[in-house]
Amino acid sequence: MKKYIATFVAGFGAAALQVLPGGKSLGCCLILPAAAFIALSLDQKANNDYSKIDFQKAMVFGVLTGVFSALFLTMFELVITIITHHNDFVESIYNLDEAFSVLNLPKELREEVAKLFYSMRDDIVETGFSPLYTFSIITRNFFIDPLFGMIGGMIGVQIINRRNEKRSS
Repeated sequence: MKKYIATFVAGFGAAALQVLPGGKSLGCCLILPAAAFIALSLDQKANNDYSKIDFQKAMVFGVLTGVFSALFLTMFELVITIITHHNDFVESIYNLDEAFSVLNLPKELREEVAKLFYSMRDDIVETGFSPLYTFSIITRNFFIDPLFGMIGGMIGVQIINRRNEKRSS
């Protein structure tokens, strides 16, 4: 575990940034790839090893950074939702009708999905917790964060290896 401490630190930082207002919109395309890059850089600095990083290690670091980010982000979101009885989902539920009109879904399907979404909203507003909402953010976070962390690791390894080649020559 000690060799992956940089992924833990970078994942925590990425989750903390994503939980801030506006952070979710930057999470997948900027924060997570940058966190994977930072994890690789931190690992090199901690071990004082500036040799070439192999692609597989970069992918593992990216995925682990994403997993740690997903873990912390899910915890932060759930705690904030339980305390405040409010979140982005509750705020955006009123755009549901507009989204359905764009999608041109059958009326029965719209009604069932709307009923499901509004029951999630009601659970959050009344108790601060919705099992379905919890399942959906866990699924989303543990799918999206590792994926974009891996992408960041693949891009980051190229930048770091190029920088290290210039440093050694």
